[in-house]
Amino acid sequence: GILDKVKTLVESTSGAFGLALTLFALDKYFVVKNVRLVVKKEVLDGKRWPLIHAGAEIIEPLPGLSAIATARKLGGGGYQSDGKWEIGEDGVFNLDQYGCPANSWLYRDEAAPKILRQIKDMNTGFKLFFNPVGTGGSIIGLGEAFRKDQDGLKVVGVMAGSGQNIPALRKLTDMTEINLPWRQAIDQLVEVDSLPTYVATLQIQRHTGMMVGLTGTATYVASLMAIHQYQVDGTLDSFRGKDGVVNALITIHDGFRAYGVGELPIVSEYQNRDENRDKPLPMPWERGLLW
Repeated sequence: GILDKVKTLVESTSGAFGLALTLFALDKYFVVKNVRLVVKKEVLDGKRWPLIHAGAEIIEPLPGLSAIATARKLGGGGYQSDGKWEIGEDGVFNLDQYGCPANSWLYRDEAAPKILRQIKDMNTGFKLFFNPVGTGGSIIGLGEAFRKDQDGLKVVGVMAGSGQNIPALRKLTDMTEINLPWRQAIDQLVEVDSLPTYVATLQIQRHTGMMVGLTGTATYVASLMAIHQYQVDGTLDSFRGKDGVVNALITIHDGFRAYGVGELPIVSEYQNRDENRDKPLPMPWERGLLW
């Protein structure tokens, strides 16, 4: 296919997709010789190292351009609205995960059926689906499949609030270059703050042993915020199943290893004090609890 003419792949990434792209692209069955990943300066070393070890060349955004715009400029313009790609100079090509609809197809056709099989094995269903909005691919693909299988489903997208710093979780202002139709895929958007997310990450690890990352924990915090609001406004009962239970599906896309201690100082004034270690999360509502 088109990769037969490609010498170098270039993509903007903060980690996961870039790692997978590098491992597959540099496989001996492809003619791709190089993978250049455009990584912003603020991305932590813990997320850079696996990319480098996989064989990728890490480059910074061009002056005056974002990481996404840089990858598109270097790689032939990215995915076009007419469904075509162009290869840039010297065989440099940008698959453009932020515009190519195939991003969502993988979640719809591969991930969603596996999740739904597990749900059926549990002999239950769900009417609330919470998922972080990154490229938009996962929430579009999973949401499409889940809506067909679960009656009355509400799809809730999760982002970081304005001025908040949660690695790999986008803010609304970060979505201007995302061309996938993520807005049409969601019924509600919940924005979360940094502090509850960081504290929840630590508490989940301490109490369950699960190494959940910040994006996954933010999605969990968002579900608590939303369900609390449904209770306040009197709509919570509409999400109950036949057994009277409110079941919510929350997707966890990341692990904690890639962040490490570099992002933990934000909780030092709260959670690392002995008197606060076992206190409830500082949620946006009164008496908010983790469990």
